[in-house]
Amino acid sequence: MFAAETLLNSSKQAVVATDDTEGIVFVNRAAEELYGWSAAEVLGKRLSEVLILSDPLAAELLFEALRAGRSWSGTQRSGPLDGPPSVVLLTGSPLPAEDGKAGGFAVLATPLDQFELPKIAAEEELRNERTQIREIMKIACIAEWRWQIDSDAIEGMPELWDILKLDPSAGLTLTDLLARFVHPDDRERVGEAFNRTRSENLPLDIELRLRTNGDTDLVLNMRGYSVMGSAGKTTGLSGVLQDVTERRQLESRLLQAERVSSLGRLAASVAHEFNNVLMGIQPFVDLLNRRAGADPTVALAAPRIADAVARGKRITQEMLRFTRIGEPARTTIDVSTWLQEFEPELAQLAGPRVKVTVEAAPALMMVADGHQLRQVFANLIVNAQHAMPDGGEVEIRVMSDTLRDRSDRLSDAVHFTIADTGIGMPEETLRYIFEPLFTTRRFGGTGLGLAVAAQVVQQHKGHIYAESTQGKGSTFHILIPAAQAPKTIAAPEVAAALSKQEPGREGTRVTLVEDDESVGAGLATILDLEGIAVDWVRLGLDAVARIAANRPDAVILDLGLPDIDGLDVYREIAKRWPGLPVLFSTGHGDETMLQPVLSAHVAYIQKPYEMQALMDALDKVIQK
Repeated sequence: MFAAETLLNSSKQAVVATDDTEGIVFVNRAAEELYGWSAAEVLGKRLSEVLILSDPLAAELLFEALRAGRSWSGTQRSGPLDGPPSVVLLTGSPLPAEDGKAGGFAVLATPLDQFELPKIAAEEELRNERTQIREIMKIACIAEWRWQIDSDAIEGMPELWDILKLDPSAGLTLTDLLARFVHPDDRERVGEAFNRTRSENLPLDIELRLRTNGDTDLVLNMRGYSVMGSAGKTTGLSGVLQDVTERRQLESRLLQAERVSSLGRLAASVAHEFNNVLMGIQPFVDLLNRRAGADPTVALAAPRIADAVARGKRITQEMLRFTRIGEPARTTIDVSTWLQEFEPELAQLAGPRVKVTVEAAPALMMVADGHQLRQVFANLIVNAQHAMPDGGEVEIRVMSDTLRDRSDRLSDAVHFTIADTGIGMPEETLRYIFEPLFTTRRFGGTGLGLAVAAQVVQQHKGHIYAESTQGKGSTFHILIPAAQAPKTIAAPEVAAALSKQEPGREGTRVTLVEDDESVGAGLATILDLEGIAVDWVRLGLDAVARIAANRPDAVILDLGLPDIDGLDVYREIAKRWPGLPVLFSTGHGDETMLQPVLSAHVAYIQKPYEMQALMDALDKVIQK
């Protein structure tokens, strides 16, 4: 040992040796001179703490190779912290222990003369370029990988394990990857792709899903090629993989947005046509109800037909509300009063087998559009009813709470909870319930109800979320901004209901402008039964002349006429008879186009509607 130390100390090469924990156990005099420290200062310390290298990548490659039991060499600028660096040839090798395993390693630094400097500079530039490439790859979520056929091991730089979210020290084989982490639907395809590349020397280019962190699938694009050994035999595969999860999620959202956009473009025309079909049925349902008398068959059929019309109307309204949700008409609403007036409708929606209870803290006020929120609650109640096929309970509770906005500021809020005792939802379903077109109903669901609810709540600057346990039911939470100054203002629909009256309509004259034959015939029949004289006009171009000839008390005007736009007809009416009451009757759902012309004697009613709603709207514009 003495002779070996004497020999090493006389060497011009700097020598540093460690034990199996990387602790320094020996340094020679050349190392002390090169690095500017004495043996006493560094013995026992870890080599990575005292070995100063100018290139971090070189240090990373050195220690990675040594810890893996491989040798490594390369040029490097190295030296003391407080002095000029020297250019050295750095060589690292594992030191065998008595049991044949790695017992530490030795690092030799050989100073190079000036004739080696151009070569060294080129090598350093190459290392810098590689460092830049690795940084770019890291930003782009790209990593190198290698597969050794003999050992089945998958190897790579640290970036690979960062992307895969796996511990490299545990070791990873292709068999493990396929059996434990690759999505079951992708396993066979990935295995075949590896074997084809290996046996036929074809490029590997495959996309796969990987689940390594418990619940989220990574989407990886994997490319590679065969690596040939000296005997011309394939020894493995090598290549790069890229994490494209975010890209695929963005593409999915863009595709979803395109689908929704297409739905929006179709919604107006589909709703108009479908609502006209329903409107062609609705007046005759009312007529059947009036004439049913003692006939049990008619008495049974009429309500069933009315329910079917109402269901069709709800479907078109969901489509239109999702694509054209208007800005909330906010008022200050007494929550308790609003819910009390709304409770009978909720009970009717829930059906006879579902018990609805409401409990609201007193003196709660909110700033909201009562009509829009009624639609949200109605949708939640209908969903709860479907989740309880054998009946159950829905409990609506209201309490005060706080709401955090995007600026992290807290404000007062009204917190609604709608809890049912239904079948509940699995976590996988719960994640997607507010996405458009997502539905768990096999038949009859549009997948728009909860998406509409979320949009309405968001437009109120509120928050909606859900909790659910399979077999125990679901709870929806809605937070709406509270009113700053309490004022008890009844919701518009409540006020309208309280002020209803039955005015005398006998002798009233109405011009009905409607191109659809069944709708016009039905409306004319019902209006006639109310004692209203009807002049039915099918074309917009004929309407003004007929109004001039008959001078009616009001005009019921379809918006979508075949020859001329209903708004153009209205403008001519308003110009010639400014105070003439006009009630727009249309299957279109975009009220914003009518907003500029609405007034005390100009109103809007959307098809299909019951005859009582038509009479109430007509009375309002005539101001009887």
